Amino acid sequence: MRVSSLSDGRVIRLISDHFVAVWVSRDNYQLPDAVKDDKAFLAKVDASRRAKKLESGSVCVYIANHDGEVMATLPVGRACKPELLRPFLDKLLPAERPPARKVVAIAEKPKGVKQRTFLVRTRFDDPGVNRGTSRDRVELTAAEAATFVPPKAEVGTRWKIEAATAEKLLRHAYPPLPYWEAKLARVRKAELTARVVSIDGDKATLRLEGDLDLVYPYKGTPTDGKVTATLAAVAEVDVRARELKSFTLASKEGRYVWFWEGKSQPKKIAFVVELER
Repeated sequence: MRVSSLSDGRVIRLISDHFVAVWVSRDNYQLPDAVKDDKAFLAKVDASRRAKKLESGSVCVYIANHDGEVMATLPVGRACKPELLRPFLDKLLPAERPPARKVVAIAEKPKGVKQRTFLVRTRFDDPGVNRGTSRDRVELTAAEAATFVPPKAEVGTRWKIEAATAEKLLRHAYPPLPYWEAKLARVRKAELTARVVSIDGDKATLRLEGDLDLVYPYKGTPTDGKVTATLAAVAEVDVRARELKSFTLASKEGRYVWFWEGKSQPKKIAFVVELER
């Protein structure tokens, strides 16, 4: 639905103006269990839906009030079509509609603060449960992002990205496993060396190379799983504003080695890190 009806401008306006959108998953993917109040509310919704004999499904739109009483449902097979979801929502609104909720501007970060958010994606081809792909976000402070600005705006300038920044950026490059916490990762080595390859006005183009050695999950034993990879990246920096404008890093020859009954089990792993905003 995210790429169909929930991407439709008219559906977005209708939901934003007259409803409170809530996404609920019954599968926690080994995340902590839902809080007691949330589970109680979901039980009320289920009971109301069954009592009214309304439709349901593995993915379904529920319209309910704050007490958990369900007024209508629409399974994903129809809800994914904007031309069906729009009249479904519209029909639920009273003839004399209350005015649309006033849009409240989100507070902006103070001027001059240029935090940068990066998206980390990993791919781990393994048939086990909770394997496949993962996605995390990492935010660098203005000071941390500034380590990507060359000390001299000249072609050939080389420098090392600060170790703490490289570690923070690469800590999430672990494989999707039945563990989902970055605090379980122990970075043994995260090195990135940058080089200015071209200058065009205020824009400097960088090439970066490095290596990663990451233990995950860290238990302090010789058989802890370990990610190793060489790194290659390209970035653009506004040298006048001292601002990172783009950044894309990819792993090369990535490998995750874990142990089963004392025997190593090497697997391929790949990850990318991209500047999101």
